[in-house]
Amino acid sequence: MPKYTAHEDGENTAGRLISAHHDHLDGARIKYLLSEEPAGKDYGGQVHLVGDPVSTLLAIDFIVIVCREMWEAWTPDQRTAAMDHYLCQCGRKDDKQGDGGKFVKKRPNYQEFTDVIYRHGFWSKFPEETAFAHAAAKQLRLPLGEGRTIAVKRSSTMERGAPA
Repeated sequence: MPKYTAHEDGENTAGRLISAHHDHLDGARIKYLLSEEPAGKDYGGQVHLVGDPVSTLLAIDFIVIVCREMWEAWTPDQRTAAMDHYLCQCGRKDDKQGDGGKFVKKRPNYQEFTDVIYRHGFWSKFPEETAFAHAAAKQLRLPLGEGRTIAVKRSSTMERGAPA
């Protein structure tokens, strides 16, 4: 079996998300692949920014690779949340030439160890936005394997504004 195969279900999921939440990716050339390799410590997938000259030669701006084992274990809501996570990494930086900008790979808005959050809460400069996102989120259960699950927050349609 090949190490990577086309990921049509992921592409369909991404198409709905791009239309609804990622208009900056309109016109982006994104290829979606399923991997036969285990996911490791990541979120079940990876995003690669394809730079020039390869981007020009292959007509690809990003490659989204998702672990088949994880994708098949996730519920439809979890698949949508994971694909949204991957697409949030695909950004576009405005330029002064007015050609839509350059594609970039973005990092998450907020990163912290769960132990620190348990002990100290959201203590750094991004806590208000993160706390607002958590407060506006809807409960979702993620499988951890061996029959265990964990409750996490998944953003639903929410209005931006001051934190609650």
